[in-house]
Amino acid sequence: MWRTTRLKFLAAQPITNGLGEAGAHETPQWPRYVRTTDIADSRRLRDDTWKSLPPDIAGKALLRPGDLLMTAAGATIGKSYLHSGTDPACYAGYLVRFRANDQVDPRFVAYWTESRPYWDQISTGAVRSTIDNFSAGKYRNMTLSLPPLAEQRRIADFLDAQTARIDTLRGLRQRQLNLVREKLTARAAELTGRVRIREERGSAFTVQLRRALESTQTGLTPPSLHHMNDGGRTESQLPWYTPAALDEWLTLSPADKATSAAAGIPLFQGGSVLITGIGESLGKVAYLNHTATGNQQLTALKPARTVNAKFIAWQLWSAKSEIREWAQYSRIRIINNDTLKAFPTYLPSRRVQDSVAGALDVHLTRVRAVHAATEKFEQLAVERRQALITAAVTGQFDVSTASGRNVTEGISV
Repeated sequence: MWRTTRLKFLAAQPITNGLGEAGAHETPQWPRYVRTTDIADSRRLRDDTWKSLPPDIAGKALLRPGDLLMTAAGATIGKSYLHSGTDPACYAGYLVRFRANDQVDPRFVAYWTESRPYWDQISTGAVRSTIDNFSAGKYRNMTLSLPPLAEQRRIADFLDAQTARIDTLRGLRQRQLNLVREKLTARAAELTGRVRIREERGSAFTVQLRRALESTQTGLTPPSLHHMNDGGRTESQLPWYTPAALDEWLTLSPADKATSAAAGIPLFQGGSVLITGIGESLGKVAYLNHTATGNQQLTALKPARTVNAKFIAWQLWSAKSEIREWAQYSRIRIINNDTLKAFPTYLPSRRVQDSVAGALDVHLTRVRAVHAATEKFEQLAVERRQALITAAVTGQFDVSTASGRNVTEGISV
C-alpha cells in the first residue's frame, strides 16, 4: 500500500547543507569537493571540473554510496545527484544531503527527484531573491508517495533498465552529431588550406593574416546600453554583441542589447569576421552580415575587397585550436590585434576562395539539419523519460507487468 510521507521521515540523518566554498583547491589527491556546477545529471558528475578539500576539513561532510545530493540555490536549484562512488567526496554549502534509512531504496528517491511532482514542489517553494533558494528545511518537508520497500526496489530496477535504454539512444544521437561536426571541421581545414599550413606544404599561398585584411576594429563597453527595441532596430541603433552570441556554426544569436551610433563607438561593418580575442572563449569565430558593435573581447576583421570574407571565416573557424596556441597566456588567454594579424593564413586565388566558401556553406546546411534533428530528439527523449519516471514513482502502472514501451515509443534512432 502506498502512503504519503515527508522526506525528513525517510532520512537516516538530518537533511543538512554541506560545507562552504572556503578552502577548495584543484588537488585531486584530496577528497573531491562536489559543487552545484559539478552535477551533470542524477547519476553522473562532470569530469572537467575538480575541486577538493584537505582531509581534516572534508571529513566533516563526507559522502557515502547511496547519499542523494540536491541543489538548494542558484540556476541549478532542484537538480540531484545519487552518489555511488567509493572514493572520498564531500559537498558544498549550496547542496543538501539526503541519506536514506533502512526503509527506503535511495534509487527510488533519486528517481522521484526527476518526477513532475518533485519539480512542482520546487517551483512553488523556491524563494526568489538575488538567486533562487530552496532551504534544507523545505527539502525536509517535501511530500512524496511511497510504496513498500520491495515495490520501491522493483520500480527502481524497472527504471534503471528503461532510462538506460533512453539514455543510450540519446548518446547515439549525440555521437552522430559529433561525427558530422568533426567531418565538417576536417573538411574546412582541408579546403581552406589549414592542413597544408600544418604540414608546411602551403608556403606558396601562405601569408600573414594582415595581408588579407582591410582593417581591424576592437569593441568596447559603451556607457549607455539598452535592450533592443521590440519593433526592430533603427538606423541609429547598433546591436551590441559579446562572445556569448557567437555560436558554433559561424553565426550570431540575436543581440540582447544595443547602443546608439555615436562618436567613439567602434563600428563592426557588415561582411566582417568576428573573433574573440581574450578569455576562455578565445578563438570563437562568426561571420557578421550587418553593421554592429561589440564588447572589448571581440575584434572585427574586415577583409580586403579581393578576399572572400566567408573563406577567411571558415579558415579561422577550423583553426581555433591553432589560434589558441598562437595566443599569449598569462593569467588569462589573450591575443592582441598585432599578434592576430601575424597569424599564418592560406590565401589562394579569389576563384578558389569563392568555391571553397560556397561548398562549406552547403555542407553546413546539412550539419545544421542534423543538429536540429538531434535537438528535437533530445527534447522528446527528456520529456518521455520524465513521463516514464513520473508514472512509475506515483504508481500509475504496475512495473511488474509494464514494459514502458507506451511511454518510450517514438524516440528510437
